[in-house]
Amino acid sequence: WWWKWSRWRGVNFPGRGGRELAKTNPAFLGDLATSLSNLGIQYSDLGRRQEALAPTQEAVGMHRVLAKTNPAFQSDLARSLNNLATLSIALGKMPAALQLLHESVSTEVSYLQRELPLLPEGRRKQLLEVFGNRWQIPFSTAGAGEAGAQQAIFTRLNRHGLLQDLQRSQSLLSRSGSLQPLVEQIKALNVQLASVAAREEERQQLLARKEELEQQLYNQLPQIQSALVEPTQIASALKTMATRGLLVEFQRYESYSGSSPGREQWGSSRYLALLLKPDGSTRAIPLGEAAPIDAAVTAALTASADPRRQAEAPEKLAVVSRLVLAPLQEELQEVRELFVSLDGELNRLPFAALPWTTADGPILGDMKLLRLLTTGRDLLRLQQPAKTGGPAMLFANPDFNATTKSSEGPNTPNTSPVRGRQQVAQQRSPGVRHVNPWQPLAGTEHEARALAPLLRLNSVISGPEATSTLVLQLKAPRILHIATHGFFLADQALAADVGNSGSPITALTAGDPLQRSGLVFAGANQPEADPADDGYLTAAEATGMDLDGTELVTLSACETGQGDVRSGEGVYGLQRSLAVAGARSTLLSLWKVDDGLIVRFMERFYSRLKAGEGRADALRNTQAEFRDHKNSTYNDIRVWGAFQLIGDWRPMTGW
Repeated sequence: WWWKWSRWRGVNFPGRGGRELAKTNPAFLGDLATSLSNLGIQYSDLGRRQEALAPTQEAVGMHRVLAKTNPAFQSDLARSLNNLATLSIALGKMPAALQLLHESVSTEVSYLQRELPLLPEGRRKQLLEVFGNRWQIPFSTAGAGEAGAQQAIFTRLNRHGLLQDLQRSQSLLSRSGSLQPLVEQIKALNVQLASVAAREEERQQLLARKEELEQQLYNQLPQIQSALVEPTQIASALKTMATRGLLVEFQRYESYSGSSPGREQWGSSRYLALLLKPDGSTRAIPLGEAAPIDAAVTAALTASADPRRQAEAPEKLAVVSRLVLAPLQEELQEVRELFVSLDGELNRLPFAALPWTTADGPILGDMKLLRLLTTGRDLLRLQQPAKTGGPAMLFANPDFNATTKSSEGPNTPNTSPVRGRQQVAQQRSPGVRHVNPWQPLAGTEHEARALAPLLRLNSVISGPEATSTLVLQLKAPRILHIATHGFFLADQALAADVGNSGSPITALTAGDPLQRSGLVFAGANQPEADPADDGYLTAAEATGMDLDGTELVTLSACETGQGDVRSGEGVYGLQRSLAVAGARSTLLSLWKVDDGLIVRFMERFYSRLKAGEGRADALRNTQAEFRDHKNSTYNDIRVWGAFQLIGDWRPMTGW
């Protein structure tokens, strides 16, 4: 009914009576502008685009006037500008359309930067959904020369990961003393929401209380000084921070055609590569339909992770390479340092393992120094020096059967000396659907024994002391290494399967995707033994950690790099949560990892890191060492390709 009513207003309100009413009472100017905009849409849907031009232009003019005096009208202005831009596309006026798209995106982002910080986290995605997918239109016009490419990358740089950056900024601001009571209450609610024992009715009550407290907190926080990011700023950072660098932003988007009416204007999903050079020049390279690319990624990922299909993996990865890397080859020839921000299913891919040309040839990681970022905006943030973190912390081999858990804080942890136990071969982790109870990970004891000297530790936190409560209490260790089981549940369909197995993970399948990935700690096989700690640390809980000063988090567990992929926001999982908490870089896994094989890999990685190699280069060189190892098992991509580093790629000095 709203659509019919608004369209009726669109035809009737802009008449003489409506204009007279708005003239005598300016309060009606917004209604008149909206009605004019609706009238333009209706004319356009009827194919009368030339007639649609005048009312649409008039609506834009009115909304500009209103937005100048009242920022609340910015959303209406963005919508009117977008309508005029799409009309201009249909009329073949591309230069005008690109200018209007720039103003529309700028206005929309400015509005979101002002409004989103005041909303509870659960309602922020709802506000983004109000704007729909119209922000993706510039990706369909990216082929309109340099101006089209510039607008596309401007949109990507300002829109992608907007919620994550906001949450990180507010997380840092909320650590002031006066706000700590509110913050601690919200943390406690997150722990309760993550409990496997929480009933649905109780969960809804907790969510309502959490929203109420978040509203109080965000109203008291200082206003975040946000600003639009120009591609030239990123190009300047790229020039300063890299040698022969190039930024590639991959974008998955719904294609738009201005030649069709109404909903038919939106077509299939596609991928696009947006390139930004240090001199500020840009290029947009279309990669084609998303469906075959996503299917190829799934096939490559499945083969890479399966011990029985290692021979297939290079060719499966080569298929992906031909689809997403080959179109960029010409632009990559002179590049030394390649900065990449992924999107869609590409986030699940061991990107460095893509063959450069053929399946039996060198890989991308051999040819270029790869630096993975959440967004190109990270280059601006990473120009700021890292804060000084505390001593490294190492968690390994929690006692999943523990019923009495440590409540000691991080300053006086109960630590157990590094010791050996009887070896039991395990995968870290063999999945959650049919794992009940969780099995001990003897290999992590060997991992801890190997890493403790490198991290200057005499002991590690293990056994019953390795609790999720203790992890949440940490205060920014410079390095945080956790060796345990991990879990990731893709969606509700998987949750139903989990429920059939009787796994305690079932209760973690709430609507929040950050509740469906996490780590397993002491007591997880006895989740109801301690009301304050069920043995699980979800990604939702991890957002409340204090990692401002943590330069590297390594999660030596399976599938810790996985999560739900959301358009415009990337992957909702542990990596996102750790970045929100303040970590500058994360080393996470893409699939299940053999417990015994990972020990040597981590030892070599940290040895290289301590020797002064950059974080990304230490990973790259460790992977190359394993590919050339005399032990053929090490040569499998399931061993050397499982881990991916995102964030600060540079050395960690002063060990």
